[in-house]
Amino acid sequence: NLNENNGILGFGWSHPSYGSKISSSGAWTEGNFSNLIFNTSDKNIDKIIINIKKILQEENKNIKLNFLFNDITLPNQNIKIHSNKIQLSSIKNYLKLGSNKLVIEIKNPQTALSKLESVDARLLGVLITGLEFK
Repeated sequence: NLNENNGILGFGWSHPSYGSKISSSGAWTEGNFSNLIFNTSDKNIDKIIINIKKILQEENKNIKLNFLFNDITLPNQNIKIHSNKIQLSSIKNYLKLGSNKLVIEIKNPQTALSKLESVDARLLGVLITGLEFK
């Protein structure tokens, strides 16, 4: 069931939420694709800001991300990554009234084990702590 207040995390998310919603400590993208599903009745939303706590990436290499909004790949000029935020802008033309799906594609997920940070061997990408719709 779609939680109309918070949305839901679809496939591709990991601890601590395990597929329900983003908790106060966040939720990791896991594997190559993570889905976020949300409802809206506001056709004026033109920007999604993804608040991030951590990015797991190779040393001296940026994480490679693509975003699909309702099955349409967002052009790179609509995506800005700052140290603690990812901003998706000019999305108004892709937004639907009702259910919407944002897919985060991670081309180069990493494991904390490969970085010698922990024994965790899950392929992780971005630790997301919240979303803002503007």
